[in-house]
Amino acid sequence: MLKPFVFYGSLSLAGMVFAFVGGVNLTGEIVGPGSVLMSLGGLGMILYSAYTLVLGEPVESVPEDMWVAATAAGAALLALWAVTVSPV
Repeated sequence: MLKPFVFYGSLSLAGMVFAFVGGVNLTGEIVGPGSVLMSLGGLGMILYSAYTLVLGEPVESVPEDMWVAATAAGAALLALWAVTVSPV
């Protein structure tokens, strides 16, 4: 029962990083289509995860354990990148 929360929480975390970095780029000097698409894609990931957890069938749409672990590791590495290396 914890697997859907880990999977969709990881997607939300990655979406937050994308939306934050894209939003900061839009308010700074790096304004372009990449920043706009990064912000919109991040917001889409957050909304999709929230919608699936609240209104959908999250247990039926979660992939295998290996992919859940890969998604969680990828989201953690992306968040670490945003904190340490990101040009923001």
